[in-house]
Amino acid sequence: MPRGTLYHHLHKAETPLNWVQRLKIAIGAGRGLDYLHTGVGTQHGVIHRDVKSSNILLNENWDAMISDFGLSKIGPTNQSSSYVDASVKGTFGYLDPEYFYTRKLTRKTDVYAFGVVLFELLSGRLAVDERNSEDQCSLVRWAQKCVKERKLDQMVDPNIKGTIFPKCLKRFAQIAYRCLLSVLKERPTIAEAVVSLQALLELQQRHENSAEPSGITGFTWKIHKYLVLATKQNSDQSGTSSSKSHINMNRGSSTNKDGNNQGKMHRQPWESLVTDLKCFTYYDLMRATENLGDDKRYLKVYKGWIDKTTYSPTEDNTGLAIAVKRIDFYTTARWLHLKEFKHPNLEKLIGYCFEDQLRKQLFLVYEFMPNGNFNNLLNSGVVSRLPLVIKVKIAVGIARGLVFLHKTQYQFNVFEYRLDRHMILLDQT
Repeated sequence: MPRGTLYHHLHKAETPLNWVQRLKIAIGAGRGLDYLHTGVGTQHGVIHRDVKSSNILLNENWDAMISDFGLSKIGPTNQSSSYVDASVKGTFGYLDPEYFYTRKLTRKTDVYAFGVVLFELLSGRLAVDERNSEDQCSLVRWAQKCVKERKLDQMVDPNIKGTIFPKCLKRFAQIAYRCLLSVLKERPTIAEAVVSLQALLELQQRHENSAEPSGITGFTWKIHKYLVLATKQNSDQSGTSSSKSHINMNRGSSTNKDGNNQGKMHRQPWESLVTDLKCFTYYDLMRATENLGDDKRYLKVYKGWIDKTTYSPTEDNTGLAIAVKRIDFYTTARWLHLKEFKHPNLEKLIGYCFEDQLRKQLFLVYEFMPNGNFNNLLNSGVVSRLPLVIKVKIAVGIARGLVFLHKTQYQFNVFEYRLDRHMILLDQT
């Protein structure tokens, strides 16, 4: 990482970070922690256990990267996030007192340390500075006192004083303060904190670009992995099983049923968009679905089965269930841009098939969603019989997918699509 650590730029560098840079670094570090906590794309999550400014690295674009996993704890995301730890580990000044006293390690342990980093970004102070008086030696105690007494201006690093929009300062301090609350349930998740910080960045930037910045809103709900948000064209899926797998790219020649070469596929300009997607042959998809060629309608969805590792066709009910849909070649770029959106609550694109001899037909391959779409469940009466807690989880899952789309760093016009009940797919959880 060419720009070193956040610690260096806050406490040793001659050129200080500006406020917008600090907000972006906080957001980047938060996204990294949320990725660890939620186990995006895997069945396991990670509690870092040593979040601090010296473990946040900065690349040439000032993007934050979480480093040093020597004290990390890994565990299944679908199990309790609390671990009894006889040997408390961490760095003094960032160490969660609740973890220290109870020996229970949770994701909220990282949230506490993240809150310390937020106050460090705001104040430019060390987490522990014995050069200060006793009541100001601990950054946490001093910052909490300033917030309670509403002396926020005293907390601001002199290098950035006068550059922070007052509403942004107040809300930033509130976010950091909540991360340090002694009651774990009252602390936000990392995802909640990131969404709030992203909103503050937008508020600050609007203030800098306009004399009258408008108000903001944002989602602050706890996020869970319960839904997969998808495009409406996948609305006819139904079934009984689902699986996750790693995406690989495997280009080659297409073969006929006897294994003879049918001619290599010509590389298309849009193929630069899909370098990390599996390139299926038409014959493979025929074998995987058994009926791919029976219906020539666009947006028709076919269910099939492939090997979880090699992505080769398998027998029915064996391996990974997939959904294959035929789409209009001329909308290829729009569809393939969707692969940039990788999130537990978004439909996962595995691969594609395009061969010139098929008159420019394009097929996209997705993971199959076993419980179909929300509209079908609603019409069949299933939803009315669901417990309230499941209904709330469904709503939260939708919110998480939307928050990601609204706040994602990828440049794609997600507002082209109209959200309705057909576009909400349910996985096996």
